[in-house]
Amino acid sequence: FEVAKLDTTIEIVPESPITANKETSATITLSSGDVLLPNQKVEVTVTQNGVPVPIKQPADDLITDEDGKLVIDFTPINTDDVVISVVYEGDDVYNPSENSVTVGNIKSIGTNLNITSEDVSINGTSHITLNVTDDEGNPVSGTVVLIVDGQIVEVETNDEGIAVYDYTNTTVGKEVTVTGYFDADPENG
Repeated sequence: FEVAKLDTTIEIVPESPITANKETSATITLSSGDVLLPNQKVEVTVTQNGVPVPIKQPADDLITDEDGKLVIDFTPINTDDVVISVVYEGDDVYNPSENSVTVGNIKSIGTNLNITSEDVSINGTSHITLNVTDDEGNPVSGTVVLIVDGQIVEVETNDEGIAVYDYTNTTVGKEVTVTGYFDADPENG
């Protein structure tokens, strides 16, 4: 008679909701029937549009715990669907298996715009400083739309999320109103 290996299944449960540019996790469970499989090495890939998304854990550490589970951490690079793929190569007792899950509806990360300026004398130039960060406190580069004294101006922030717009006031005693918003990138969050 022949003894057959046991079939295995992989369950992938991503954290919800997932936000672009913000670390998130997924729990992977390896089992055979009702038996959870501890201390088993798996291969995990995370991609968006075929582009690999780095996993925080080194490849050598992708081993199920005593409950047959493994939690991976990753940071989506934009709002495109995330595909998490897991492969188990099998061993002397268990058959190999693979599974993947596609996660859609990736949220954009929030941004914060801080505008500071200085009072100046007539014909003086006020340096209006813009600082854009995401909800994690990281600098964000892109376009800030400013409304300075009723006029719309677009200003690009640098890699540190900072931009300076120079405004010259030619009227004594004038209160200049400055408002603005960050023109969020709908794809990158």
